[in-house]
Amino acid sequence: RALGTQNISFTAAASDGAVADRVQLKVPVLGKQGPVWIATSFAVRGSNSSTVANRVVGLALPAAENGSGSVSLVAGVGYLPAVQGMYEGLVRQGLNSYRDCPSATNAIALSVIPSMISLYHMPGTSVSSYLTANQLDITLKAMQQATTTLADAKYGLLPQEPKCLYPNGPGPDRADISLNSWAVWLVGQLGAAGAGSAGLKAGSAAAKPQDGTDLDLKLSSSWDVLKSAAKTWQKALEDQLVADATAARAAQPPRAYQDYDTMSWARLVLGADWTPQGASAAVQKDLSMQSLLAAVNNASLGLSVGVQARAGLALLGQGAGKAAVTGDVSKIVQRLLSNVRVGGRTAYVATGDGDRGAAGLADQSLALMLFMRSGTDNPLIQKIAAWVNQGAAPPPFRYSAISISTSPWEAALRSRALSFYDQATNSTTPDVALTAVAAPSSNAAATKQQQQVQLLSAKFNASNSSSIARSSTKWDKIPSGSNLVFNAKGRGEVSVAASLNFTPAELLPFPTYRGLWVQRVVQLSAAAGGSLKGVGLGKMVTVAVQITSPDDQSDVVVEVLMPGGLEPLDPNVFTDADLATICSSSEDESNVESPSDTISGGPIRPLKRGGVNVQMSVRPVVLLPPGSSGANSIVGEGFNTRRSSYHSWWSPWPICPQQTTSPSVVTFTFSYFRAGTQTVRFKAIAATSGVFSLPPVKAYVQQQPEVMGLSSAGVFTVCSTAADCPAAQQLLPADAAAKACPKDCSGNGACNLASGVCICDTGFSGSDCSTFSTA
Repeated sequence: RALGTQNISFTAAASDGAVADRVQLKVPVLGKQGPVWIATSFAVRGSNSSTVANRVVGLALPAAENGSGSVSLVAGVGYLPAVQGMYEGLVRQGLNSYRDCPSATNAIALSVIPSMISLYHMPGTSVSSYLTANQLDITLKAMQQATTTLADAKYGLLPQEPKCLYPNGPGPDRADISLNSWAVWLVGQLGAAGAGSAGLKAGSAAAKPQDGTDLDLKLSSSWDVLKSAAKTWQKALEDQLVADATAARAAQPPRAYQDYDTMSWARLVLGADWTPQGASAAVQKDLSMQSLLAAVNNASLGLSVGVQARAGLALLGQGAGKAAVTGDVSKIVQRLLSNVRVGGRTAYVATGDGDRGAAGLADQSLALMLFMRSGTDNPLIQKIAAWVNQGAAPPPFRYSAISISTSPWEAALRSRALSFYDQATNSTTPDVALTAVAAPSSNAAATKQQQQVQLLSAKFNASNSSSIARSSTKWDKIPSGSNLVFNAKGRGEVSVAASLNFTPAELLPFPTYRGLWVQRVVQLSAAAGGSLKGVGLGKMVTVAVQITSPDDQSDVVVEVLMPGGLEPLDPNVFTDADLATICSSSEDESNVESPSDTISGGPIRPLKRGGVNVQMSVRPVVLLPPGSSGANSIVGEGFNTRRSSYHSWWSPWPICPQQTTSPSVVTFTFSYFRAGTQTVRFKAIAATSGVFSLPPVKAYVQQQPEVMGLSSAGVFTVCSTAADCPAAQQLLPADAAAKACPKDCSGNGACNLASGVCICDTGFSGSDCSTFSTA
């Protein structure tokens, strides 16, 4: 990004000094390195107080290139756009799924999400004002299918219509407990929230569906039928659960029923106090809430986030408001919070104790519901809601061309979790005004030059609740020593993202870690030895970049700014495999020996893609010169490189980036970046002699550029001749080995990998950031 422009004049003169010709060019002036982002997010709840600031954020402006620094603010209220987007996606998908058969998950999701959307509109608002005639028609058909062709008097809600899926096969022989529980819970949630038939009244002026029936009558009667059908579904799942537990006890040898995933779904609907009538004492014990809680509290079983969240919600009971919290609920909540990992403006609950992979979106949604219903006060909950809203997808399956989209099952749970979050924060129908100012800190003299500077002013109400307010202010407009002060008045919660965007003034001789760890070496073309300080003119070199992430990430960009004397070779032009990009990926595999600590060391699984060598190293490695110790390398427990939930059904596979090459920068874009270490290499040639700045390599997440890392920077020399080049005989000092932080800062802070000391998020303290205080 250009910091400005400069005019350069070229003059041609005759031998007598007379000007023969002249040309003037305007060229961009670039910084010594690329721009970086530093950002955070938080929630500001509306208050009727006119004297108390809701949020004060310290503001320290780093040294930046002149004209490059700005403070950007983005503010919004509620998650209606996400809920509407998921519904519109389901409408486009339609009612059918596998083999073009009607699908229960599609039908239920299309039936219930409009009721969630109605929560964002004032009572009496015509449904035709926010849903199209086509959308309403599909919703009515979905309700009809869910209660007719997809329903069975004995087995409840069926996954697909049997006659369509298996036209010549037998009918259903059992109830799907999880499916029926999911559907019954969603219908019950909306009834408790005041949605359903009351929220879907259309009014006499509404559009009509294709059969011409008035929408208010049609929707109301369809919703009543759906609620009645849910009672049949509940009876079916209850009978099936007892039958399965009884069969387990009747088996030889007899065994206890231990399908805790299914049991937690059933308990979510049946409640904590339900007891199977007429069942044996052994079956009653197997299906008891005490048995489920004992399993949830047994860490060795490794039960999913979803099982834990459903158990907690079952204890709180069906409803749409906060409930009395028991010790068992508190224990579940605290365990889930201890596994929260922060990534910039979002946070997620990891799959298990010490894991780095995110639990699925359905489980994240239920965990968010549990946090909100239990009244948990923790600043990370707003970030978890942002994660659920963002809809992070699982890793691509095998090849980047194949990916997995959010299912109707997940869409319904995400929509309910987000709409419930907005209900709990009074953000479904907000009426709130937000102001943000830069004000002198209490210990700063309030001189005339240090008066408050307004950065943002916005109002959100029911008519514009889905709008986004933005502002950007140059640093020279902000008094030094200021704080950012946010005040929200009225009803609702405003989510704010504040960021600093600037080009650092200094080239730092050590890596900068803000979620990604980046290292770079320049080696001879054979990709051996340490990082060179220089090379002779005309020599070919290999530039190797290694990026390590403690978490799975999507859309990671790596920008390698070139020193002026080196010119990268485009692999699209140089087709020799040795000149092409080599990429590798690594992750922890307990049954594979650890590689050596050099960039080229370690067990390698050679693969071929389009004639380009692809290498996969199965553990993270560190860029260190030969002979350096790797005892304190990046492969520490703080990086949590254990498998995520997705790794149980797909094997490690390198996901190579797209490379874009220009004379000044080589860019690699990863559609998905697996936790661990990825390495990319490319060739360059020493084309111009001189002493040049060696800019840092920057890696960042596109959606959250504040999740980033910079390699160390320095100076690179290209000698005028290859024969006499002292710099080519010298190596740059190796980066200090990264030091893992205690418990990876418990997901509640950033790890300073240079010192191994946690930088805790606001509200958290302790050496591992595990202590939270609301004070």
